[in-house]
Amino acid sequence: MFNNGAEMDKFDIVRATEKDRERVQQFLQEHYYPFEPINVAMGLENGHSLADEAHLLGCLREGTSLLALAPDESRTLLGVCINGSIFSDENMVEIASTCSCQRYAKFLWFLETVDRCSDFWKVAAVPIALTCEALAVQGSVRGVGVGKALLEHTVKVARDDNFPLLRVDCSSYYSARLAEQIGLECMYSLPYSQYKDEDGNQVLQPPSPHTELKMFIHRFL
Repeated sequence: MFNNGAEMDKFDIVRATEKDRERVQQFLQEHYYPFEPINVAMGLENGHSLADEAHLLGCLREGTSLLALAPDESRTLLGVCINGSIFSDENMVEIASTCSCQRYAKFLWFLETVDRCSDFWKVAAVPIALTCEALAVQGSVRGVGVGKALLEHTVKVARDDNFPLLRVDCSSYYSARLAEQIGLECMYSLPYSQYKDEDGNQVLQPPSPHTELKMFIHRFL
């Protein structure tokens, strides 16, 4: 069994492949969805959108996602960072309005609002970017640098794969702290209290301390 004490300072970061699909799926179900603020705010802490899961697992085909593994012979999966490409010509309104999964559509409309209000693609002025779709760390090793290492290596993946820009949307207070620690630029933030429906009701109410989504970027050109 991997030693997860405070002295733990080494783990291996490797690129994920489609061969890792099954164990990544299980890891997300155990260590991501029950804690991801928007998922919890939608009342899905004991479950998740299968459409969202299919999207995240589909990103493995790109070869830009990362796994954190124990360095010993167990190769225990300690963390996952799902990364994928996004494009300036994608129509988020069409994508959200045609989504057949009501739960995932609710999340997509939120992202559409973030894109529109931040004017992301105009400010970014690039046709493509790499985005961090999900970051999850095994509960027993949180706080020892696994998440930070995964984000730092995501910056390297974006640079090595010639992406002009990296985007990291942090729905969690803790992931936003990690993004700040590695020096990413906060381009936009949207307090959950300001995201309301047509009747003026707050749509998403994540638990404390998660009060806003923060969009971070890093430019390479």
